[in-house]
Amino acid sequence: MKDLKSVISKIALEKAKEQGVFLVELTLTGSGRVKILALIDSENGVTIDQCTKFSRSVTQETDLIPELDEGYVIEVSSPGIDRPLEFPFQYKKNIGRKIRVTLDGDEEKEGELLTATEEGFSVKLPGLKKKEFINQEYQYNEVKKAKIIVSFK
Repeated sequence: MKDLKSVISKIALEKAKEQGVFLVELTLTGSGRVKILALIDSENGVTIDQCTKFSRSVTQETDLIPELDEGYVIEVSSPGIDRPLEFPFQYKKNIGRKIRVTLDGDEEKEGELLTATEEGFSVKLPGLKKKEFINQEYQYNEVKKAKIIVSFK
């Protein structure tokens, strides 16, 4: 299954690049009839039409893989707001939203995402006094996980 995943990953990465999207995650599950789940994203989000186009282009090539002769299912989706941020563009498109950052050592910080670059991002954190705030900068490599906090206020 590991070799199969690398073959399908190569196809999916190539198709993602051609279509101007990023392959965020690719998972394969099951034996016999394999389920392929591809999560794609872009700077402007992804539409159903983009998911369909991506699925069809990947399927054209995966249909030729002998290990998938027993059949397979492919699902393509956007990562969803509850998934951790993985690419700088995902931070950029969420500027102004609340974010929870988990640092190495499992320390968590919550605040407003202010800026994002290719190297890192900054968050407006509560200060020691009631109406005081601190702008904290982080490099991506010092962050274990970062997720947008969904609020229904």
